[in-house]
Amino acid sequence: MIKDTIKIHDRFTFELKLEFPAEEGVNTTEYNVNSWMFIPASLEINKVTFPKESFFNNLKNLIRFTTPVCLLRDMTVGENSPIKKLENAAFRFSSTPDAENRVKYIQRLKLFASVFAKSMQDSIDLAKKIKPTEDQYHLFEAILKETKLTLEAYRSVIPKLRVPTIKKKDFNRFLLTDEYISLFTEYKLLRMGEFLERTGKLGAAKSELLEKIYSFARNEMDYRSGQGYIAVIDSESDNEAFLHRISMLKKYAGSTLFLNVQTSRDGQLAEQLLFSLAAGFSMVFATAIAFWSQSKYGNFTMPFFIALVLSYMAKDRIKEIARVYMSGQLNKLFYDFRTLITNADGYELGFIKESMSYPEFNKLPEEIRIARRRTINTDVDYEPKDEKIISYRKRIHIYSKKLRRSERAKDFAGITDVMRFNLTSFTRMMDDPERDLLFPTGNGVHYVKGHRVYHLNLLINYISPTGTNFKRFRIVMNRQGIVRIDRIKIKL
Repeated sequence: MIKDTIKIHDRFTFELKLEFPAEEGVNTTEYNVNSWMFIPASLEINKVTFPKESFFNNLKNLIRFTTPVCLLRDMTVGENSPIKKLENAAFRFSSTPDAENRVKYIQRLKLFASVFAKSMQDSIDLAKKIKPTEDQYHLFEAILKETKLTLEAYRSVIPKLRVPTIKKKDFNRFLLTDEYISLFTEYKLLRMGEFLERTGKLGAAKSELLEKIYSFARNEMDYRSGQGYIAVIDSESDNEAFLHRISMLKKYAGSTLFLNVQTSRDGQLAEQLLFSLAAGFSMVFATAIAFWSQSKYGNFTMPFFIALVLSYMAKDRIKEIARVYMSGQLNKLFYDFRTLITNADGYELGFIKESMSYPEFNKLPEEIRIARRRTINTDVDYEPKDEKIISYRKRIHIYSKKLRRSERAKDFAGITDVMRFNLTSFTRMMDDPERDLLFPTGNGVHYVKGHRVYHLNLLINYISPTGTNFKRFRIVMNRQGIVRIDRIKIKL
């Protein structure tokens, strides 16, 4: 089953993360993701103002391994725990510092950071879903305890690596990871405290929990300062170095997950063959006219000359008409782009195909038309008059057997596709985000502020080996950017 996560990445960009598991016991696993974005006609988004090239220029795809799932409480428990695997890899490298052990040591470092970050985030997300009660507070308490144990277990390895066989550069990688997980922990603790402050009533239990959270966060900041790490916020500076450091550490820790991609146009060979046929057909027509006119009017005559000119004109038009027709047929058979996925060793793990088009509403699948007509609170049909529709389809093909055999991929259960789409071009024709409204009072009227927003409705059809699933999202935005993203239930 495909797992999706949608969120606002920045003011004008939304991010859709899709996780595609590689099924066990099969050679390949295939997924299809078909999406349709319904855009208000007033925004003037169409084939002319926003062609296919503009769409792909505003779309960014990041392909990486799916981060392994591990409960936060299991980060330090058992022989197969992330910390134990890291310890084993580090000790093997210190005993036998060859190239192979060095690669495994670095990969384990980065993977530990990624697994820890996901585990902590998943635990926090679960706690947030619980209503503000003692149960929620106990869960947050458990997160603090388990996070502290994980950090202590990781830092207990540092003194053991101060050995002559490990070079300073490789030892510093351990410290870089330490700096990253400390920074990540502090940030998540502060966001956790921020969440608790705005939910539920303030009581003794909540006050005590908040004090523990903020104390933990302050301790992490003091720890980084004591270690001489760069990633420490300075309240009296612009923190330029801090933000740059965060970006660098995040890329460093996540680099073990990201895969190499090589993108090319799909169906290039078929396209060239069909275009050659179109050219050949037009040439046959022109040559036939030339032979006929020559036999009828003879050489070096004015009628023969006129026939040759007309046949050349017709040949050129026939060639272009055939090219346009064949291009349309090719779009139905092939995708726009094909992306080959490989790991760091050049090992092929699969490919992704993607294409974009502007379909008509009445040509959409029936279930998509039904889903679009449904409003959020009622079952009354809504007719999307004059809406422009962007169709984006994607086919994901994973070589499951190869992925599980690969030495560097055996820790991962699948591939994650992170899509970021920038909507800046959609704001060009939007009205001002605020409007003055008249409100009647006992003495007359006064002005109140009204917020002008636009709704972009996104419908997605996921097709996997286990079945088909539909999702609907509403992207609410104005000229200043994305306001929020609503997840809407679909009744089909």
